[in-house]
Amino acid sequence: WSTDNPAVITVDDAGTVTAVGEGAASVRASVMEGAVYADALVIVKADEEPVVLFEEDCYEVGLGESVTVPYTLNGEADEVVWTVDHEDVIGLDVREGEVTVTGLAGGTALVTATAGGVSSTFGVVVLVFEEEAYEDAGNLDAAGDKPVNGTYSVRYMQTSARDLAT
Repeated sequence: WSTDNPAVITVDDAGTVTAVGEGAASVRASVMEGAVYADALVIVKADEEPVVLFEEDCYEVGLGESVTVPYTLNGEADEVVWTVDHEDVIGLDVREGEVTVTGLAGGTALVTATAGGVSSTFGVVVLVFEEEAYEDAGNLDAAGDKPVNGTYSVRYMQTSARDLAT
């Protein structure tokens, strides 16, 4: 077990994550000397009442696809400042009451909205789907439920950071 930001979280040998500061960090579980691993994004928020409220803490979007994230303002806010920690992973289009997030590359990103000195965040995972085709020259088996020969297409997901946790 490891983390990329020990100022935000610590993780012990059993995988127990402890929040030690505000912000975002990745936690990684790996085996086979790091050859096989899984990452999760952890967002640690302060106990302050947020000014910008999101319906969810985490969103998934496909590569080249968009998702609309609604938001509301809790009280008065003169200005909301929006930031993205990985602008190469997602694009952001902010409108009144909603943010459109577009997947630009596989990975994770953290969106932060700051108003009145208080920040609110949500995480985004961009999922990358690839198609792989293989070819033979035939039909289904006698029961009619398993391919014997023919051209088939398989869609599978590939991403290095698939899960988000908050």
